[in-house]
Amino acid sequence: MGTDKAGRGYWDTLWKSSKSKNRLGPLNGGIRNYIYRKYHVFFQKFFKEHNVEGTDLLEIGCADSIWLTYFAKYFNFNVTGIDYSEIGCELSRKMLSSENIPGRIIKTDFFSAPEYLRNSFDIVISFGVVEHYTNGNEVLNTFSSFLRPGGILITFIPNLSGINGVFQRMLSKKIFDMHVPYDRRSFKKINIIPRMKILFCDYLFNSNIHVVHFGDEKPRIFHKLLTAIITAISLLLWIFETLFPIMPPNKVFSPYIICVSRKEGSNENI
Repeated sequence: MGTDKAGRGYWDTLWKSSKSKNRLGPLNGGIRNYIYRKYHVFFQKFFKEHNVEGTDLLEIGCADSIWLTYFAKYFNFNVTGIDYSEIGCELSRKMLSSENIPGRIIKTDFFSAPEYLRNSFDIVISFGVVEHYTNGNEVLNTFSSFLRPGGILITFIPNLSGINGVFQRMLSKKIFDMHVPYDRRSFKKINIIPRMKILFCDYLFNSNIHVVHFGDEKPRIFHKLLTAIITAISLLLWIFETLFPIMPPNKVFSPYIICVSRKEGSNENI
């Protein structure tokens, strides 16, 4: 077992103030949709290579998630999400309902999830969960327990070992301290778990300053000003990347780290 460094109270407060999100439209044009288009290209290639479209997918930490509707809509996954925040779960249920997508949203802590969820999924995915726990290896081992033999674990975390970590510490040390700032090497190390083979672990994408959060220590006007500045910088960086795609993902500037592992055994669906 482990303790979330952010804490359930933090997440409930965050989801209470959450504003309705635009649906994830990876085919939409415009530079503001740049990161989502990059995600879409990544997932298109990955799911095709591993022949997993239309199988069973679990998102761990699904509160207020745009991803379950996306995976169901664009890749025909049968989707399930779990999270320990009832407020966050309800937001995800509403998002699925708004798209008329069937799916299960279950309020539970992944450490104590119902036994019927174990060994039940072909894909288990999380976006920014593991880094909130100091016992990351145990967390990932628990994640793997939801996979069928041959299933794939996909774990994204923010890269706080580079420039975004510097910005996060400057703007809100309180939020920075809710994270374990892994780099690729240390993240790969905690992904070494029984019965799982690492397929790859690497930095992902070139830049996205929007992974930095401001916290509540500073006045609202400060937040608005910083949001405008960060948005402008991000847009300029994305335009540059689009015109001159020369910089590979790296420790200093990449916004995310991804690790993908496969569970031992075979699954007729994969």
